[in-house]
Amino acid sequence: MTLLAPHRRSLRIPDFDYSDPNHVFFVTVKARRGGGKGPFSDPDLCKTIVQSLHHLRDSKGVRIYCYCLMPDHLHVLLSPSERSGGLVDVVHSFKSYTTRASWSLGRLGTLWSRSFYDRVIRDEEDFQTTCQYILGNPVRAGLVEHPDDYPYAALADFLPS
Repeated sequence: MTLLAPHRRSLRIPDFDYSDPNHVFFVTVKARRGGGKGPFSDPDLCKTIVQSLHHLRDSKGVRIYCYCLMPDHLHVLLSPSERSGGLVDVVHSFKSYTTRASWSLGRLGTLWSRSFYDRVIRDEEDFQTTCQYILGNPVRAGLVEHPDDYPYAALADFLPS
């Protein structure tokens, strides 16, 4: 008897244009499960991941509005660009690059979970609320008292007009 893997339900909205640079997405990517404090407790790895976000901006024109790398996940508010491909391409490229970079720091295996979660930002109020949520995450988690004290979170690009 052969057991088939259950069909994975798509997390994306059918027929939605995830490559439109006019859309802003709230993306959450979880780390693969591991023991200890979480894979992102290594400052060198955290710096590499943050630098990779900036590399997406510089090399592919992705707008990174804000981000926060927590000990076991990443939140980022972004828009793809004309040359970056769609949201799935951007996240896949980021995950592949950072996983390979983690190997050079002595980590083994895959860094990120297979899928990611996204939500389309609907308006300016949603944008502001989501950015505050992202930047406030380390405070809510008890990692710092003030958002500005957390080294792996920042506003990056200008707010959309």
